[in-house]
Amino acid sequence: MSCDCADPREYKEPEVAKRIDAGLKKITSPDGWLELYQCEHCGSYWEKYYPYPESQGGGPSRLHKVTVEYAREKYGVGA
Repeated sequence: MSCDCADPREYKEPEVAKRIDAGLKKITSPDGWLELYQCEHCGSYWEKYYPYPESQGGGPSRLHKVTVEYAREKYGVGA
């Protein structure tokens, strides 16, 4: 099975849940506002976040692709 991680666009709800279900595995969630996922097919990293922290619940979640360097620096993971 292949993935669509080559598409660098940011996903918004309800696409976030669909994208996660399509093959992203949660790696870590250090504070509940950020979650790091890794594609089970190609190994790329994705960050789920809530863009409106001032709103109740942070608003609808978003998901965007991040670099290995970012995942390593922010979450302490990656090769």
